[in-house]
Amino acid sequence: MPPRVLVDAAAVPADRGALIRYVDGLVAALDRAGADLAVVCQRADAARYAGLAPSARIVPGPHGITNRAARLTWEQTGLPFLARQVGAEVIHAPYYSIPLSSGLPTVATVHDLTCFTEPLQHDAVKAAFFRAATRTAVRHATRVIVPSKATRDELIRILSADPDPHRRRPTTASTRRCSTRRPSARSRTPPTGSACTAPRTWPSWARWSRVRTCQT
Repeated sequence: MPPRVLVDAAAVPADRGALIRYVDGLVAALDRAGADLAVVCQRADAARYAGLAPSARIVPGPHGITNRAARLTWEQTGLPFLARQVGAEVIHAPYYSIPLSSGLPTVATVHDLTCFTEPLQHDAVKAAFFRAATRTAVRHATRVIVPSKATRDELIRILSADPDPHRRRPTTASTRRCSTRRPSARSRTPPTGSACTAPRTWPSWARWSRVRTCQT
């Protein structure tokens, strides 16, 4: 049996843009691949995700998470609680930021690093947030997914992300980097690496049979 994956679609910002296409495509692809999927989203988006993923469990989030600050607070407290409620075994955060105390393997998507390489193209506050969120994802996520080799290479160059998805090292929960929290050798390792997975591998979650953290 594949693990149940909780996709945090509640992170989709009000201006949507390209992110909504990524999240919509991710959710639809996982559902078509037969993943055991739960999707938490803004209440206004619940009907759309129900149509995109008819086999998934769609969970409308609280009313207050339309506010960015409230959503980020909920991400750290309410999202881990919701993951336990729906029986999730993996959390996929598709928009940089991740919950830090869920106790579950967590996958983050980093779409680009322009907040580092072209900071003047961003609002200063947003750029600071994305830099902090990206560093946190690289440090704590079980896997980091990127859309291209160019972004992967920048993640390695700028943030020293580990490019090897199969390396095992002694770690602690507070110091794991993106490829250090590993499924055990007895479980099926997902083909997503520290910063090297392209969108074509989205359905790969459906092929997981078990997920374990590395025992040190």
